[in-house]
Amino acid sequence: MTRNEELKILHDEELKILMHLKMIFEKYNIRYYMLGGTFLGAIRHKGFIPWDDDIDIGIPRNDYELFIKKCREELDKEYKLITLKDEESKYNYLCKIESSRVKLYDDGCRIAKTYGAWIDIFPLDGMPNNLLLRKIHTFNLLRHRAYWKLTENCGNVAINSNHRTKFESLIIKLGLKFNIGKIFSKSKEINKINNLLKKYDYDESKYIVNFMGAYKMKEMFERKIFDDADMYKFENTELPAPKNFDFYLTQLYGDYLTPPKKEERNPHNTHLKK
Repeated sequence: MTRNEELKILHDEELKILMHLKMIFEKYNIRYYMLGGTFLGAIRHKGFIPWDDDIDIGIPRNDYELFIKKCREELDKEYKLITLKDEESKYNYLCKIESSRVKLYDDGCRIAKTYGAWIDIFPLDGMPNNLLLRKIHTFNLLRHRAYWKLTENCGNVAINSNHRTKFESLIIKLGLKFNIGKIFSKSKEINKINNLLKKYDYDESKYIVNFMGAYKMKEMFERKIFDDADMYKFENTELPAPKNFDFYLTQLYGDYLTPPKKEERNPHNTHLKK
């Protein structure tokens, strides 16, 4: 099976998940937005980036907690909700909705994984309104995220990720080489991150962040960017995202209209499991 054939199967399954989640969003008035590559795909391709393998959705923290609660009540049996509290989330923070119908194999991390076709649901969190406090909060978030990634359970670290600075990559490689992750507790570090992210209310904050996204603090924006949303075509449906798409996508990607190099087009290294 060719890569394009694999992606067609994967995309079709993810759209089925998405339509089910849209029903939950709309039934309970849950705010949600396209993020990252999903939003880029909507602008550049009117749907999936042809070589992308997932869908990213962001939800303000209070709505995010409500969404998880309602998913436990409403989710079809073909789909599985995985959150921070579930064993399967040992390498993740965000909420994932996985399908049991299409299975994938990912060998891009230190420990290869098998999982279902999925949609990532990210919490959008408030940041301090005061500039100095915002810098301190940012430092603490990044510090504990680095500790978490270096714990002895860091098999999920994508060694060759192109989203890191050279300095971050060096720290990760040295940390893995000398196994300094044993100094830190995975559960304690992720709980510290969780408590920090919940500290500032989304609706009372001038700035908000998708901190657990691939781009970390590059995904911090003024909240008004998301408050002023529009609907965009995404494959056979429409999804909300910031009206000022150029500002959002330029901050994340720079020249977002120029496709990446071919070797960078499958960041998750996923393949359909035979």
